[in-house]
Amino acid sequence: MILIADSGSTKCSWAICDKKGTIIDRCSTIGFNPYFISSSAILNKLESSDLADIKESVSKVYFYGAGCSSEKMNKIVEDSI
Repeated sequence: MILIADSGSTKCSWAICDKKGTIIDRCSTIGFNPYFISSSAILNKLESSDLADIKESVSKVYFYGAGCSSEKMNKIVEDSI
């Protein structure tokens, strides 16, 4: 599966896609702006979301998010995902 995330500071919309890119489900979580949330907090929120049920099936994640403006900020999100 492929996950595509569109994240602001307050909410994140996730598209759960098959390997061809067809959306098979959608999910929402809080927003993951690395200026306001740590890697460990992101991980905790993801583990308690509906996405935890499919984590072993995910092969790629495309994350588009507010605050992901430098390598340092990107790493905060990347480390948790």
